[in-house]
Amino acid sequence: MRTPTAPALLLVVAPLAAELAGCVHRAPPATDIVRSVRFEGNGGVFTGTGDFHLEQAMDQQASPWTARLAPGLAVPLDRQALDRDAWRIEVWYAHHGFFDARVEGWDLQRLRPRRGNRPATWRVVGRVTEGEPYLLIDLAIEGFRLGGSTAAESHIRRNAALQVGSRFLLADLDATEAMARLWLQEHGHAQAEVTSSVDVDPEQKTVTVTLTAVPGEAFRFGDVTFEGNDRVPVDLLGDHLSISRCAPFQASQVSATRRALFGLETFSAVDLVPEDPVRDTCPDARTGASQEVLLLPYRIRLAETRPRRLKAGVGVGVESGQQDAHVTLDAHHANLAGRLLTLDAGVTAGVAARATFDDLSAGLGALGTVAPMVDARVQLGWPAFLGSRWRMDQRVQYEQGLESGFRFASPSWTPAFVRVVDFAEASGNRYLGRLTLTTAYRLKYFDYLDLDVDLSRVRSQRLGLDLSDPYLLSFAEERILWTSGFQAGTSTSGEYVPPDGAYVAGSLGMAGGPWGGAPLFGQFDFLKSTLDVRWFWPLRHLVGHQRLPTLALRAAAGAAQPLGSGDRAAIPYAERFLIGGGTTVRGWVADRLGPALCATPTEGGTVFAPVTSDSVCNEIVPIGGASYLLGSVELRQPLRWGLGVVAFLDAGMAWDTAAAFLSSPLLPATGVGFRYASPVGTVRFDLAFRLDDDPRFSQERLWNLHFSLAEAF
Repeated sequence: MRTPTAPALLLVVAPLAAELAGCVHRAPPATDIVRSVRFEGNGGVFTGTGDFHLEQAMDQQASPWTARLAPGLAVPLDRQALDRDAWRIEVWYAHHGFFDARVEGWDLQRLRPRRGNRPATWRVVGRVTEGEPYLLIDLAIEGFRLGGSTAAESHIRRNAALQVGSRFLLADLDATEAMARLWLQEHGHAQAEVTSSVDVDPEQKTVTVTLTAVPGEAFRFGDVTFEGNDRVPVDLLGDHLSISRCAPFQASQVSATRRALFGLETFSAVDLVPEDPVRDTCPDARTGASQEVLLLPYRIRLAETRPRRLKAGVGVGVESGQQDAHVTLDAHHANLAGRLLTLDAGVTAGVAARATFDDLSAGLGALGTVAPMVDARVQLGWPAFLGSRWRMDQRVQYEQGLESGFRFASPSWTPAFVRVVDFAEASGNRYLGRLTLTTAYRLKYFDYLDLDVDLSRVRSQRLGLDLSDPYLLSFAEERILWTSGFQAGTSTSGEYVPPDGAYVAGSLGMAGGPWGGAPLFGQFDFLKSTLDVRWFWPLRHLVGHQRLPTLALRAAAGAAQPLGSGDRAAIPYAERFLIGGGTTVRGWVADRLGPALCATPTEGGTVFAPVTSDSVCNEIVPIGGASYLLGSVELRQPLRWGLGVVAFLDAGMAWDTAAAFLSSPLLPATGVGFRYASPVGTVRFDLAFRLDDDPRFSQERLWNLHFSLAEAF
C-alpha cells in the first residue's frame, strides 16, 4: 500500500472550491480596515513580549495577508476596541511580571486613503512603556510536611515552574499550584487543597509567593462498580483496571484506568466518578494485620459505542515511476461475541502502473507495466491474552501487486503478541507517551507473476540478486514503537499539521537461522533491521504565536545481512530496500535512488549490468539495496480554509550491501508543496528538485511531481 484510502476526489475538491468562491465574492467592508499592528517600546520575539505576544491580548486584530485576495477576510478598524485593548495589554503585562507596564497610546498611520468603494487601510502602532520585570525572591511552602517528611517540599522546590530569581509569571504560579496539588493526590491525599498568596514590593520590584496546603486524610481505593456496560461482562473489564481495593490512592492510576478502557475502542465515553468515602478494614502492607482505613470507592460510567464500523473509499497516487488508483472497503468489530475480541477485515483493489512522466506524456499506449492490485486481509485481536497488558493478533493476508521490476502474489500468516504500556507524569496529569512492544512471526509464500529481469541471465551474470521463484519466507521479528504527544495508532483528525510529538519505530528480525534454517525453516537465512524516527515541533512553542509553522523532521535507516554461507545465505529480491519517490526522497523517480540494473539489448538477448556513470541504458530496472539511510526536514505552514504550504529538504541513498553503508554520499532534493485538509484526509501536492549532479542519473530529469492523499511522513 503506497497511498491511504479516501472518498472520491470530488469530495476533496468541492469543499475547497466552495470556500474560495464564498470568500472571493464577499463585499469589502464599508469601514476602514487594519492592515497591520505594531508596537514601540516592547521587547523582541525571544523576550516573550514581542509584537506577536501583545497581539494575542488584543481584541483588535490585523487583516491576514489573504485579505488582498479575499476582501471579505479584512478586519475593520474599531477605535473603541483599541481603548479597551490598552487595559487588556496592561493586564497581560502584569500577568507576565511587568507590574509597572503602561500603554501610553495608539498612533494610527494611514497607508491608503479611501477611494470609491475601497476602504482606507491603516497601520496601528501601540506605544508601550514596559518598566522592569518583577523577580521572585522567595517561595515559601507551608503544610506539605506529611509525617514530618520534607520530601514534598523538596520535590516542589526542585520541579516548580516558579523558581527563585526568575521573572514572576502568573501562568507559572498556576502551574506550581497544580503540580503541588497533584503531588499530594499521588501520595494518597485525594481531597488535597493548595492555595497561594502573592506579596508584591513595588519599591524593590520583587515578588514573594507562599504556597499553603491542606492535605486532608490519606485515602485508599475502595470498591469499583460499573454502569453502562450492557454488552461487556464486568470480569473482562476488571483485567484492564489499574486501581484495586485497598491499594493506596494515586491520581496516576485513575488516569491509567481511563486510558486503558478507552483503548478497548468499545466505549465512546469513560468517566471515573469518586463516591462518598467509607471507613473499612484493609490488611497492612507490612504485617498483614487488619487496620481501619479511609476508602474512596469509584463508579465507572461507560457509554458504549457501536461495535461495528464499515468504511469505503478511494485512493490515488501519481508520481514519476509509480501510479495507482484503488477502492477500499474496511469492516471493524470492536466487541466480537461480547468478549472484547476485535475483528478487522478489508479489501483494497485497483490498478497500478510503473511509468515515468515521459511515458505518460506519450499517451496511455506508451505505458509500460500495468497490473491489477489486490490486498485482502483479516485480523483477529484478543485483548488481555497474557494479562491485562498483552494482546494476541492473528493476521491472514493476500497481496497481489506491482513493484519495480516485477508483479507478485503473496499470501501470508502473521501471529503476534503485543504489549502496550502508557507513560504519564507521576501525578498522572500529563500523558507522556505510549510504548508498544511486538513479538511477531511471519510465514509468507511469494510468487513472481512477471519479472522485468530475465532470471537465467541475471543468475548467469552473478549480479548478487536472488530471484528464486517461488519461495517460502519464515521470519521472526521484534518491533518497538514509541509515540509521544499523540496516541499510537490514531490519526491526526484529517489535519495536515501533526500534533507535536515524537514517533520512533524500530525492528529486528531473522529469517531462517545460521544453522541451515534452524530454528526457523523457509528458504533464506538473513537478518534485517530498521529504524524510523520522526519529530514534530510547532514553532509556536518557541515564541508563543499560533500562526508559526510546524517543524517536521525524519531520519530512517535499514540494513539486511545474509547469515552463514551457501545458497540459503541470501536476501530475496522482494525484501530489499527501495528508496526514492513521494514518501522517501522526493525529486526522484519512485524506487530509483540506489542500486539498479542497466538493460542493454544485444544480438544474444538482453544483457543486465549494474548502472554506472558510463552506462547507456535502454531501460533502468531498480533492484533496491541491502542498506539505506534517508532524512527529511519540513516546515509546514497552515493558512486558512484548511490550506497549507510546505517547504522541504530530503536526502537519502540505498547501497548494495549492509557493509557498503555510506560508501557513496546521500543525494539531496528540495522543493515546495501544497496541502489541503479535506474532510476525507490530507491532499498533498509536492514539486521537488534534485540538487545533485551524480553522473549515474544524468539520463533523468532534475525535477518531479508527487501527488497523493497522505502526508509524506
